Amino acid sequence: MSIEITGYYILGCTTNGKMFRPSDWLERIASVYATFESNNHLRYNSMIKPARYDGERCLFLDYRLLESNPEAYKFILDFANSNALQIHSKGFPETEKYSDIGFQEVA
Repeated sequence: MSIEITGYYILGCTTNGKMFRPSDWLERIASVYATFESNNHLRYNSMIKPARYDGERCLFLDYRLLESNPEAYKFILDFANSNALQIHSKGFPETEKYSDIGFQEVA
């Protein structure tokens, strides 16, 4: 059985093609929502974590976070929007994309 993952892939490249600095921005954001395991290893939240999109490092933001932690969801998308970061979405029904967040997708 396969599960469809729906979410945003936020790349470290702006809409005008410039690399966003600092280069570790996605680890910084993901670690805010991470926890430490008993063996002192950092465990990223499954809904906010570093990932790859077409071979590029990016931050994955699961759409389900909107229900479980709307403040974090809004903060991350506001951060991406205010810094003009490229965002790609996967698995959304067309009617549910960007609902209630006023966000513009970058193709």
